[in-house]
Amino acid sequence: MKVAVFLMLVFSCYPCFAYKQAEGFIKEIYVNSDGSIALKLHEGFSSDVAAECPGHNGYAGVGVSDGVVKSMLLAAYTTKSKVKLGITGCDNTWLKIFDVRGYD
Repeated sequence: MKVAVFLMLVFSCYPCFAYKQAEGFIKEIYVNSDGSIALKLHEGFSSDVAAECPGHNGYAGVGVSDGVVKSMLLAAYTTKSKVKLGITGCDNTWLKIFDVRGYD
């Protein structure tokens, strides 16, 4: 019985753990002194990824980011390296970046 209840809770909260990935080259990058960083990909975002944020305005980013995420995104933009972004929901009108992977 406990296992059944546990499984029911896990599967009923599947949308709580929504996670999509988008990859491509950074076309445009935005940063400000408040700690925000956002970007657009040359390839854009697929409709599957864009569905994570219904009010999506074409950018993915985070309102407050740590230095590692910013450094990685800026380095990828500067070197024209490919990035893979983990997306989870919205940060205002931006797709919310959860994690970043850089590769060539």
